[in-house]
Amino acid sequence: MSGSGVLFKGVSDKVLARQYSNEATFRQEFVEALKNELATQCPDKAALLNPVLEYKVGVRKRADTRLFNVFFEFEIPPPNSAPVTKAKELQLIGYLDKVGKSANVHGNPIFGFVTNGWFAEIFRYPAAAPFQSGDFPKVTSSLVALISQSATLGITEPDDFIAIFGTW
Repeated sequence: MSGSGVLFKGVSDKVLARQYSNEATFRQEFVEALKNELATQCPDKAALLNPVLEYKVGVRKRADTRLFNVFFEFEIPPPNSAPVTKAKELQLIGYLDKVGKSANVHGNPIFGFVTNGWFAEIFRYPAAAPFQSGDFPKVTSSLVALISQSATLGITEPDDFIAIFGTW
């Protein structure tokens, strides 16, 4: 299942069938599923996704994806059910700390989401532990509700502004 019709159920089914061989494919299908879930459950937020959704991978050591005020970190799905690794949790907490300490946050809540396809966790800055943790379907359902209720544009850096608006 790929393309515009993918939902979190399809992503979960592919994890269970051990069909993801790399993080990039898992991340891409997760993002497509998130777009589709938001389009169904909160179309007003979904209409804003294309200019805001941003991949941040590479030398600058940033979260894999950012959507509004939610930062995402993905881990390749392991072959069998396993919790998210502590290393990925700490990596996400580090990103949240960096953004949270930015002078440009203006008091908006900042969230982090980490998943390996079997399990997922949601963090709220500042926090050293997730406020929600559990199996992928349960936590992704909460993620969609969280985004629909608390998503803010939250420009934190000049390159965020450029990514959203195309100019500084």
